[in-house]
Amino acid sequence: MHILIAPDSFKGSLTAPEAARAIEKGLKDSSLAFTSQLTPLADGGEGTVDCLVRSAGGRFVTARVQDPLDREITARYGLIEESSADNSKESSDSSARDRRMSSQNPTSAEKQQVQTTAVLEMAAASGLPLLKDSEKNPALTTSYGTGQLIKDALDRGADKIILGIGGSATNDAGLGMASALGARFLSASGEELKGIGRNLARVDKIDLSKLDPRIPKTKIEVACDVDNPFYGPEGAAHIYAAQKGADSEMIAELDAGLRHLADLIARDLDCDLQQIPGSGAAGGLGGGLSVFLGAQLRSGTLMILEFLKIPAQITRSDIVITGEGKCDQQSSRGKVVGALAKHCAAADTPLLVLCGSHDRDLTQLYHQGVTSAFSILNRPVSLKTAIAETDELLTLTAQNLGRLINRLKYQDNK
Repeated sequence: MHILIAPDSFKGSLTAPEAARAIEKGLKDSSLAFTSQLTPLADGGEGTVDCLVRSAGGRFVTARVQDPLDREITARYGLIEESSADNSKESSDSSARDRRMSSQNPTSAEKQQVQTTAVLEMAAASGLPLLKDSEKNPALTTSYGTGQLIKDALDRGADKIILGIGGSATNDAGLGMASALGARFLSASGEELKGIGRNLARVDKIDLSKLDPRIPKTKIEVACDVDNPFYGPEGAAHIYAAQKGADSEMIAELDAGLRHLADLIARDLDCDLQQIPGSGAAGGLGGGLSVFLGAQLRSGTLMILEFLKIPAQITRSDIVITGEGKCDQQSSRGKVVGALAKHCAAADTPLLVLCGSHDRDLTQLYHQGVTSAFSILNRPVSLKTAIAETDELLTLTAQNLGRLINRLKYQDNK
């Protein structure tokens, strides 16, 4: 029996790799005879870099960038290098790095066929966790550091960039990000404006003539799991600015600035940002990446599953086990569990979900392809205790699950 173990993180308690190891340990403790593939997953938010880089055998690098308030910090991201031969293989039995090392004397032609993918999280440079509560102010914060991360990746030879944009501290529509890559935003008097939320309404001219020339040659995919428009009641400012420190007056000003910028972009760049789903993500950074860099906004979960060749892994598996902190109706909409369910249904492979808690009604997930969902809690406990004991509880539940699978296998063989 081959089991694919592919959990998301249990927020606040276990990372996805830790959850995968706990599940595998529990199955082994059950005396179940099986082989396993551990493929930790993420949805494009926190943990995306670790998920992709470790699973694909990449490496981590660091860059000195500016945080949302222009202070210099060190941000980490990942580089994944694959040859064209690696890209054509469906097997994930060995990492890209292992395959590259197997050839001691690659030819110059082989060297030219290596593709470098950089995996970035904007939160590493421009995220809310980088600020104290007293520092949160989306009128003054900038995404400039995210642009610096992109530039550093280009300097290291990236042919493709995957960028997760969850956890933003900014509402500058990506002006800061684009400025770090050579774009200029000018006022009516010709003053070059800093890329911050307060300056959105002051932009009178967009100058992309000095944008880094490597951008058009680089494929940029943005992990974006929200479909908010650029501005308006469901837009960047009204939905997300409050959690970044904005009061009602600031929200109105930021939204007006986003409307102004969208009108300017429609007039001068012939692009209607309001019609691009997800353009309001990360304080309008989704829209800025799309119009200034030509980036493609995609479902983070689907992008990751595709990159890691999860459908092929599911086809080779007898059972898939996943997990997350809470399994509810949100899980069916763009999250790891829902995405896995659809692929498992297509492959007719059972999908078992281990979670901290789950909704009473999981009908939608069952229809999508989830076979069963199990809470790992074994007694009434506080949230604090549950978080502290997640590793142990997940291992114990996996052990019980393994015993059940073993018994069912025995019954089938009779």
